[in-house]
Amino acid sequence: MVARSLQIVSPPVARLLRLSFKGRLDPSARDAQSTQARDAQFELWLAAFFAAGDRKVITLEPDLVTTYWFQWHGVAAKRVQSVAKIGRRVRQAAEQVRKHLPAGFVALAIDSYSPGFAPRLATLRSGRRLFTKVPELDRAVEWCRGEAPWIRAIICFAAVCRVTLKPQPPNVGFYLATKVYLLPEDDRDRKRLREYFEEIFESYVRRSRGL
Repeated sequence: MVARSLQIVSPPVARLLRLSFKGRLDPSARDAQSTQARDAQFELWLAAFFAAGDRKVITLEPDLVTTYWFQWHGVAAKRVQSVAKIGRRVRQAAEQVRKHLPAGFVALAIDSYSPGFAPRLATLRSGRRLFTKVPELDRAVEWCRGEAPWIRAIICFAAVCRVTLKPQPPNVGFYLATKVYLLPEDDRDRKRLREYFEEIFESYVRRSRGL
């Protein structure tokens, strides 16, 4: 999917691809090499997400650069492995964007494989209530809205794997959820951002069916 969406494999993408194959297969592994591999996988998937959504994407700092409203916007990608670190990671991402471009987005990935999230997400039976389990994310969004006005939106991608052994037979449930937090106060800005992400998601879903 990454190769089909991005079409051209630039040297930075090739570097991420090499990194993504390192580390252990265990998704909960937290050694340095495995963490780097998962980070690279998220950056690659995020680039493919924007590309499949008909947006120009370049693998440049902060992590990616994409187009919004006729301007280049930075995208800082962060995998969060602990509830306690959500605020810190959002602040790091916001500063990362400001260092390279006037405006941009923060993209977060959370999952139940991380020991820091597993207890909080273990009882979920669907993806609909996933974000209600993580109020720390709401506080990080409010910080960003007040202290980092150059961040236009925070996109959070979440995945939960739930295994039930009883009653027999065992069952594995895999739930995905995505939430976009629009940060501008101006109604016109919010409307443009909402339409922007709706177009990306619609195009991404349509194209990914054929991959």
